Amino acid sequence: MLRVRQIAEPSRGETFFHRLDPRVKVFLLLFVATVTITIDSPATLLGLFLLSVAATASARLSIDRIKVIAGMVTLTVWGTMLSQAIFYGQFPRTVALTIIPKGLPILGTLTGGIYLYREGFLYGAVQSLRFSTAMCFGLLVCWTTDPRDLLLGLKRLRVPYGLSFMTVTALRFIPVIIAEAATVLAAARLRAFRPFRVGLRSMGAAWLSILRPIFGNCLRRASTLALSVQSRAFDPTQPRTDFHQIRFRAADYVLLVSMWVALAGILGAKLLYGLYVSEVYYTAELRPLYEFVRHFL
Repeated sequence: MLRVRQIAEPSRGETFFHRLDPRVKVFLLLFVATVTITIDSPATLLGLFLLSVAATASARLSIDRIKVIAGMVTLTVWGTMLSQAIFYGQFPRTVALTIIPKGLPILGTLTGGIYLYREGFLYGAVQSLRFSTAMCFGLLVCWTTDPRDLLLGLKRLRVPYGLSFMTVTALRFIPVIIAEAATVLAAARLRAFRPFRVGLRSMGAAWLSILRPIFGNCLRRASTLALSVQSRAFDPTQPRTDFHQIRFRAADYVLLVSMWVALAGILGAKLLYGLYVSEVYYTAELRPLYEFVRHFL
């Protein structure tokens, strides 16, 4: 169980991402979230995903953490593509595989037929690239940032101290909850726990027996934390003294300015292209920009 907790906890290191200022990491997450939503080109989204993979590799994470990322990305890509292929409702659409034909008695009549659409696979692939890119960068930031540095960074960004404290506390609780869940599952296996029993009632009862002690431990730990905070007369509105200081380095300034310039350029280009498509504003001098946005953004 200690190994499971170590996987979820942040690690110390001397890589580029470990040394980044926590404020830059927060802006990086905001930048990635905005860009992945704004960009529609599959090729560019694939490039962003490969960039997240390269960034993760540069952080020199452990093999166990790489396996976690690979598993989560695989489940995200497969689940998104499969669900979009089944429920894709736009036109045109091409049937790639028939699961239940429309003419099948009972099931075909009730469902109207269940098909896998090729356009749905492609649309799901684009959406999964968005999710996977944001997830990789999010895990990278969590695994390379000490919670104390993150708390200080949020404070320097003028985020209310109460909100910053709750955010960092929630992040610090995640490894503990994961370790407790692993302990409960291990104890359940010793009692011949079968998670996929026959029947919904038996399956629900089995998983309820697993979730009950996990939630109970979470509530008990939250009550202990609240009592500890109150006993120390915690007041988020009072000024606080920070013994540990953070400062921007040259690499932080370069990355921060680069992100702001790139974000402004992407949003500006998409805005001009939107005005052109909606026939609100057009100028011949911007035709190269329109072509670039059409193919790459």
